Amino acid sequence: METILCCDFDGVLCDSIAECLVTGFNAFYHQKIFSPQDAGSTLQHFFYAHRHLVRPAQEFYLLFYAYEHGIQHLDENKIFILKHKLADAIKNFAKNFYQERDCLMQNLEHWLKLHKLYPESQTFLKQGRRSFYIVTNKNLQAVTALARYFGFEERIISIYSKEIALDKRILFETMFTKEKFDPSSRHIIFIDDSEAHLEDIDGLGLDLGFAAWGYSRKLKSNKFKLIHNLDSYGLT
Repeated sequence: METILCCDFDGVLCDSIAECLVTGFNAFYHQKIFSPQDAGSTLQHFFYAHRHLVRPAQEFYLLFYAYEHGIQHLDENKIFILKHKLADAIKNFAKNFYQERDCLMQNLEHWLKLHKLYPESQTFLKQGRRSFYIVTNKNLQAVTALARYFGFEERIISIYSKEIALDKRILFETMFTKEKFDPSSRHIIFIDDSEAHLEDIDGLGLDLGFAAWGYSRKLKSNKFKLIHNLDSYGLT
C-alpha cells in the first residue's frame, strides 16, 4: 500500500515561536518590535510557556490578553472561556496579525531569521528524499517562503493552508477530494504537535502521529503514536 506523508508546519517542521511573538506583539500593542527580546523577558517567557494552548494565529490574542490582565496558571479551560468571551476581538486581531506579518516580511532576510528548523526534523528535511504534503493553519505565503529558505520547497507536493480553512478536518476533506485520496485504500500519515488537532481528525482513517518536540511536547493519552523524530518514524 502506498504511503502518503502529511505534516503540520509550525511545531513539526519549523519553530516559528519567535516570529509569532514579534508579529503578535505588534498586532496587539500596535507597536513595532523586531525581535522577541524587544517584547521583554517576562512577556516572552509567558508567551513561550503557553504557546501550546492556542491553535490558529488569531488565538495568540488570548495569550497577550491573559498576560495584560494578570491571568495566572493559564490552562485549556481558561483558554476555552476566553475564546468565547473575546470572539469579536480575536477576529479583529487576525486581520492585524497578518498585516503585521506582511510588514515584517518586507525585510525578508530578517523575517526568515526569526525561524529555525527543529533538530528532530532537520535531518529529514535536509537529507531525506521523500516528498510530502503540508496541512497547516499557517498562511501559504509564509510556508512557501520558509520552505524555500530552508531548502525543501521542491519536496512539497502541495500545501493545504489557512486560505482554505482553519479546521484541519476540512483541510483533509478538501485534500481527499482534490487529490482523489481514499484513506481506506492508502496509508496516509499525518504528524502534528497538537493533540487537539489530532483529535479533530481522528476517525478520518489517517495514521496519526504526535510530534514530541513541538509546542505541546506531552501527550495526555496513549491514543496517538508518540514520535521523537521524523527519521525514527522511517519517513526518509
